[in-house]
Amino acid sequence: MASAARRRIAAPAAAAPLPALPDEILESIFLLLDDPADLARAASACTCFRRVATARPFLRRFGSLHGPPPLLGLLFGGPDGFRAADPPHRSAKDARALARAADFTFSFLPNHQQARRRRRRWRAAAAFDDLMVCDPLHRRCVRVPSVPNELVASIPPRDRNFVTPFLAPAAAAEDDNEPPAFSVIRTCQLGNNKVVAFFFGSGSGSWHAATPYMSLSTLPTGCIGFQRYYVRGCFHWMISSTSELVLDTREMKFSTISLPPIDGLPHRSIFERGEGRLGLIAFGDGGWPFRRICEIWQQNSGVVGTQDWQLYKTIPLPGYSDGMDIQGEDDSYFLLRPIQASDYIELLRPRQYFVLDLKTLLFEGIFSIDVGYRARFGHLYVSFPPPLAPPSI
Repeated sequence: MASAARRRIAAPAAAAPLPALPDEILESIFLLLDDPADLARAASACTCFRRVATARPFLRRFGSLHGPPPLLGLLFGGPDGFRAADPPHRSAKDARALARAADFTFSFLPNHQQARRRRRRWRAAAAFDDLMVCDPLHRRCVRVPSVPNELVASIPPRDRNFVTPFLAPAAAAEDDNEPPAFSVIRTCQLGNNKVVAFFFGSGSGSWHAATPYMSLSTLPTGCIGFQRYYVRGCFHWMISSTSELVLDTREMKFSTISLPPIDGLPHRSIFERGEGRLGLIAFGDGGWPFRRICEIWQQNSGVVGTQDWQLYKTIPLPGYSDGMDIQGEDDSYFLLRPIQASDYIELLRPRQYFVLDLKTLLFEGIFSIDVGYRARFGHLYVSFPPPLAPPSI
């Protein structure tokens, strides 16, 4: 027995734990991953990796190196909720993960059923009531107070049906541990020649009025409705074929810019072209004459004026569309719905929606929607996929 015991091999000593890598080393490794989906998988490995990969300063560095966060889908108002990207789009898997993780029915809102009933019975008097700003992924909400009576008094009762509330892109927070500040804007068209706007900042917690805009000519009814475009701190609305109304969110004042006259391509929008210049996208709407192209214009010097624009590139439209209709936009993408006006068989088929990448100027299919669906302007959901996306409010 003793000899057998001596022949036993002694158990090896417990291995010493490996020293933890410093955060700086982990950040350098994670920056080598050029796909946000790979970064999300790495963040799911352990709490240490997730803490480093979800830090706001790191995500800013990742975005500046590898480009903006991916486009995951389209967010509609009301009961439609979120429409995720479909395969084979490169973001389809992350979009499904977002749809599972987030609550796009907003059931986490206080008095959810009462809020749904109020949406069905919209009243003009409620145009300036309090609002809720929501983060559906992290199920957070912040109440925005109603516009003070002294500001509402400047709006005639007959014009209070034309009030449009919307969010401005969030500004970077001074403290990286805190969510970014947000702003809510309410615009209103008064008659046919005046536009006003009210700003609410989450930092100040109060409403302020912008300098009103007075037009020397008649403005189209509803010209500052839901379809607007955000570029370099400014919101843009098309008010004619050769001009746009601009609201500067930093100085809180309106102005107008001139656009080049383009024949046969009535749908246009401004975007950020880079190097301090604006870009202009123009495409047809299916009307006569059919022009199955998309034109990209850009400024020469950054001074806005009709003579400052030049045609940069002409792109054929994808598929069999006779024109395009903008369904959503972001700093980096346009979501476009094809218009098949010349082929009645095509009208009966599901519509393939496309994304135009404003950096590469390439089209990519993202999802299809049945022909019976009533298309509306939506909001592109551009974000890092779960679990990378930090709280937005």
